[in-house]
Amino acid sequence: MACAACLGLGDRKIVGQMPSAFSAAHTLLVGVRDWECDEIKERQQQLGIANLTTEQLREQPELLGRKLQEMGCSHAVVHFDLMGACAYPIRKSGDKQAKTVSCTI
Repeated sequence: MACAACLGLGDRKIVGQMPSAFSAAHTLLVGVRDWECDEIKERQQQLGIANLTTEQLREQPELLGRKLQEMGCSHAVVHFDLMGACAYPIRKSGDKQAKTVSCTI
């Protein structure tokens, strides 16, 4: 829903509060672990929104910077969706053991 609003799509009450809309061509979804329904994935494909999985970034962390350069982006807006991510393990390069990021929902 947050992504749709940023693209100028969805509930007019919410979209009307946005100062402007982002282009789908300059939108990148990173680390999506679960699609709520097939309709969301289909919409992403219809709009041409790029996607990088956590597996891709784990194997090649440089993909994020490369993708942003390919898209012609010089700035980034980040939206962290923490719903359901109460304890998500992360590992920095060189760490032998993953650390856990915790949040309160």
